Amino acid sequence: MNHPLKDMGIAEIRAAAIVSELGRAASEYQDALREFEITRQRLEVAKEKFAGVRRLAPDVLSPREWSEWQYNHEDLWLVGMDIGEAIRQTLHIRATSSAMESLDSKGEKRWDPSMATWEVVEALVEHGFEFRTATPRREVHAALLHLKSAKKMGEGRYALKEADAVYSDMKNSYEAHGIRTTRDEDGTNQTTVADVERVEAETRGEL
Repeated sequence: MNHPLKDMGIAEIRAAAIVSELGRAASEYQDALREFEITRQRLEVAKEKFAGVRRLAPDVLSPREWSEWQYNHEDLWLVGMDIGEAIRQTLHIRATSSAMESLDSKGEKRWDPSMATWEVVEALVEHGFEFRTATPRREVHAALLHLKSAKKMGEGRYALKEADAVYSDMKNSYEAHGIRTTRDEDGTNQTTVADVERVEAETRGEL
């Protein structure tokens, strides 16, 4: 009995080998794709569950507990948020942190609540936001153009629309509760975000 390859030329043998390898590779790819889809669905379910619990957290935890959790999980701040809310949160954080730096330094550090588009992109990535395309800056730019809670501050820079109110509230909290706006003589006791949030919570009677 003749071997089936005996009567085949070199080109035919190569073609047959490629066809066989294609079938094997295609099967492996389809198996991997099915596993990926299962994992992706599990990830989406986990993300939605996490986002739902996180939305409830501020209403259940005390301001101090919520602040501490966020401090220890900065990489999860924006997971599951839509891009508009994620940007609003990012601009609010910038306005708050910049106000604190300015107040702590008694104005030596200029208060600047604005962020360049690329800074917004970096902050979103750092805090767990997932972009839908391979062009995140374009996504952010498009979202900023339609975001009512943001305002343009010069070429390519944006700030929270209520940034002035954020600074004013922060300044009033400092003054009303005697929070020092410079380091103590020994260089310690610099005010932190948690300090201000605690004072504001005490003002509202939540602690």
